[in-house]
Amino acid sequence: IAVNNRSSLHGLRFSPNPAGQQLTVRVQSNPAEEQFLRIINSSGQTVFHRILKPNNEIITEEIDLSSFAAGIYNIVLETPEEVFNEILIRHD
Repeated sequence: IAVNNRSSLHGLRFSPNPAGQQLTVRVQSNPAEEQFLRIINSSGQTVFHRILKPNNEIITEEIDLSSFAAGIYNIVLETPEEVFNEILIRHD
């Protein structure tokens, strides 16, 4: 498994960043395999987890961040071959 921080080149995009109450995540789905989307806080705890089912479309997730504390989070997209990691900043 490789770790890649150039996620937008491989179909993981999110906005806005920094984010307030809402975050929109778009993932190019792989038609053959499940992908796992996680948001991890600065303590290493997973605060959001979603299994993305295989299809041929872009998957859009609207994520409510209102219960998340202000801070820095990692957005992680896991595929069987790679792990994509991006930084999210949550403000009040």
